[in-house]
Amino acid sequence: MNSKKDSTAPGVINHCLILSISVFTAPPLFSIRNALMSYPVTFSTLPISYTRFSLSLKRILSFASYARSNIPDTFILVLFALLTSGLNVLGQEGKYVSYICSTCWVIVHKDCTKLPRIIKFSRHAHCLFHKYFLAKQELTRQDCKICFEQVKVERGSYSCVKSGCNYVVHVNCALEDKDLYEVIEQESQCEELCAATQSSIIRVIEVNEDGEATKIEHSSHEGHCLLLANKMEKETDGKCDGCILPVSTPLYYCSESDCHFCLHKNCAEFPRIKQHWFSKSNATLEPKGAQKCAFCRREWSGFFYEIAEHYDVCLWCTEVADIIEYCEGHQHLLIFDFKCKERCNGCGSPSGRYGAFRCKKCSFALDFACLTLPHSALHKCDQHMLYLTYHDDNDYKKHDYCDICEGKRDPSL
Repeated sequence: MNSKKDSTAPGVINHCLILSISVFTAPPLFSIRNALMSYPVTFSTLPISYTRFSLSLKRILSFASYARSNIPDTFILVLFALLTSGLNVLGQEGKYVSYICSTCWVIVHKDCTKLPRIIKFSRHAHCLFHKYFLAKQELTRQDCKICFEQVKVERGSYSCVKSGCNYVVHVNCALEDKDLYEVIEQESQCEELCAATQSSIIRVIEVNEDGEATKIEHSSHEGHCLLLANKMEKETDGKCDGCILPVSTPLYYCSESDCHFCLHKNCAEFPRIKQHWFSKSNATLEPKGAQKCAFCRREWSGFFYEIAEHYDVCLWCTEVADIIEYCEGHQHLLIFDFKCKERCNGCGSPSGRYGAFRCKKCSFALDFACLTLPHSALHKCDQHMLYLTYHDDNDYKKHDYCDICEGKRDPSL
């Protein structure tokens, strides 16, 4: 057997894993050790602990003989010890029958030998590969992108192999929720999954000299063509049928004179099908009437993304990443936690049933509704710009009341 590691897949073991055998009570250890020392295999011992497992000398020798004849050039190691050291794959201690590599001493739970080698994780754009340890060029400290605890270099993890991408997660964090990943059988499927995004522009009919589509068919307005306009011929109070914001150029408008359908160019270019981090299922763009967004619970009409066939999510919420590196009004990054039940620091309400964005370093948390609020706004009751904040250090008593509704407010929000 070739014991060299595959240079194209650092962290992947190409050695044989030998099943370790727990301690038994009879026959006596010394007679077994002497018998095995005379047998033509390499033998090592670790400190002995007695367990309920019992194995005869005949079965041990039979196993060693089989391994010797079927795995040439590999050292055979039979352990007479209870494995209480950290297991390499999960980084967990455990009193289990395990597999061990006698070449590089990687120790693996029996169940962990069945871990999927490649997964498509909803919270990352590329496929993730399982590694038993990180390669030399990866030995700088890295934090798991789910729990933000350190990923130890000598333990197993799932990481991205794309050049320049340092995304890495703990094995348990990646496989905790089956709704967030799917197992990939063949490496060739990775490229297909990354290219699975579909455009909402069904057909480009005409293009200009710059290659820009000037006449298209769009999935949200089938039957009529849409034309590109780079300037407005007259003022209008119309709204984009995708995002419901006032129209501005460039935009696509319906070619039929009696139809007032129009889309911002950016809205027309939203993908018809895309991957969203909230679920392993694809998100599909659908034009809908007025209804509440499943995440922020605000009334919305226009384009929704239907996620996992259950959640209709507005455009604003689908553009929010699962990791917020900069949050206006808070000094630390926020990560989305599906299990977060803490009170939202924006509105004071308990986190929704889908979870919330929480801070790893403190107890700060925000739900989708508060995270997507504008950072500044104008109000008719004041001539100055109002700025969003999540705390009020002013101890003036009048600050305990809202100047608009005059109701008592919580200064901690």
